This record gives sequence, structure tokens and C-alpha cells, in this order.
Amino acid sequence: MTMTGRMLFGDVGPYPILRMRQWYADHADELLMSFDEELDLYTLNGEVHSTKTLFAMFRPVVAGADAALICNPRVEFREDDINCWFIAAAAGDIGQLYKWESLKLPYICWVNRGEMYTMEMDRAKRILTSVLNLSR
Repeated sequence: MTMTGRMLFGDVGPYPILRMRQWYADHADELLMSFDEELDLYTLNGEVHSTKTLFAMFRPVVAGADAALICNPRVEFREDDINCWFIAAAAGDIGQLYKWESLKLPYICWVNRGEMYTMEMDRAKRILTSVLNLSR
């Protein structure tokens, strides 16, 4: 699986899902799946949220697992081991993620510039809401 970060912060225009779809089209040569393929897998094996201000695809994983497994939406982890949300793609006001009840796991992870980052959910929330001045 390619570990390409898919985070588009801030004002990405109306309907961030359309901006993310365009990002996938622009980076198709770097990705193993199209936007529609990945969207289908996250709808089945994770969660997809789409509003006028935020689009996100994420799924439950195990913090510290091999990055290739975390980034592969076809891989499912044992429910008893899950302790982390992997944010595969997000566009728009990402600070809104923390308002969703489904994100009640202790860790969150994402890919940025080919590197996997994992941190405690509370710390990530503080960074997004204060440093980046996103939704509170």
C-alpha cells in the first residue's frame, strides 16, 4: 500500500468530498486505488463522514501495527485489539472530527509525507484546535 498523506486543511471550497475526489485524480499515479474504490472500502470497513465543511474517511486499527496493514483498508483488525483511528483522508475543517462520538479511541494515526504518525487522541485534539486554530 502506498503511504501518501491525504489531508487537505482549511477552506477547500464547498463540498470537501469533491476536492478530495479531485486530489485522488491528480495523484492517481501514486495510489493503488481510485477514490471510489477506497470510498467503498471505508464505507464497508470504517467510517465516512461528509458535510459541506468536512470530508473524512477513517477506520479502527491497532496503534503500532505495521503501517502497510494500517494503510490497507482491506485489512481488518481483531475488535479486542483496536485502540486507534486511522485517518486515511480528510479535507476541510479537520478539527470537526473530534466532535464525532465515534472517535472515542485513545489514539489516532495518519500519514504525512510518507511517514506514519500516531499520538494520543487528546494531544492531537489540542494541536488541531489550538495550534492550527481549527474548530473547537
